[in-house]
Amino acid sequence: MTDFQDIYNCIQTGSIRQTADLITQALKENLPAADILKEGLSAGMMEMERRFRKNEILDSELLAAEQAMRAGLEILMPSIESRQTAPVGTVITGTLKGDIRENEKDIMSFMMQSLGLRVIDLGTSVSSARFVEAAIKEQAHLIVCGTALTMATLTPQRRLTSVDFPTEGRPASATNAALLIIILYYPLMFFWSK
Repeated sequence: MTDFQDIYNCIQTGSIRQTADLITQALKENLPAADILKEGLSAGMMEMERRFRKNEILDSELLAAEQAMRAGLEILMPSIESRQTAPVGTVITGTLKGDIRENEKDIMSFMMQSLGLRVIDLGTSVSSARFVEAAIKEQAHLIVCGTALTMATLTPQRRLTSVDFPTEGRPASATNAALLIIILYYPLMFFWSK
């Protein structure tokens, strides 16, 4: 039987092929996809990010862990998606203008999908205006922007700190609708909650 600790260890070592094999085996054994994600993939990635923040590992080791997690998620996600009903909400995601890092964004998108959210991924180096336009068009509940850039390096044009929604042709209730905007600074702290 697949041990979640083995998946955790594969994330730690950045073993892409072995991670994929273990996820495939765990699904064949009918282990719950949510448990595989929480106890294996997410736990392993959280530990790598903790170690990175303490300067215990190099960027390349964190990148290898991200790639192993991504390989596992690509196998795991169809199982999670097949068990889901209607989405619980819509989220717009992407990286802020000037940032082309894709791995973290994709992993976070997978994680949000596993929570039952409909994810609209705008890609990398996305302008603030494009995030807002997509949120309005898709009637999103959440915008999640990722960046490895610090606020000090973000110009005012790159910051997504305030949003002016167009009011023309929209009902008053829609104009004042709440929209949560989250800016995630990489490396991310991966989490999972039931």
